[in-house]
Amino acid sequence: MIERYERHQRDVLSKAPDGLNVAMLRETDRETLAAALAEDDYLISERRGTVNASLMDAAPDLKLILRLDGMSHDLDLAAAREHGVIVCRRSQEGPIRVAEFVVLQMLALLRRVMECREVALEAGDDWAERRTTETYDR
Repeated sequence: MIERYERHQRDVLSKAPDGLNVAMLRETDRETLAAALAEDDYLISERRGTVNASLMDAAPDLKLILRLDGMSHDLDLAAAREHGVIVCRRSQEGPIRVAEFVVLQMLALLRRVMECREVALEAGDDWAERRTTETYDR
């Protein structure tokens, strides 16, 4: 189960070993997923719905579930243990670091908002050409 665009899917598939049968399911329903897992050994998921005992019942050969983000609250770990399925997760640290950086940048800007406001007020209206919708329509 994957949320990535087709270009990313093709990139991932190009790196898969020869002889590996890969099915990319994007925004699929539970019945389609259960049918696809009926003969599969591995499920790699980007958190697209709950993986519970009923889904594992439909996948008798399932050996491993890999979750591609840090969230695993919707994986039924007890059912995985009962079915002998190994559960792993791989955190997506890049997006988390970017989000943290952006929040810190916003906080840094907030510390200087009043100072920037004062500079803008002192400059008055004549510091730059005023742009309005009429200016852009020309």
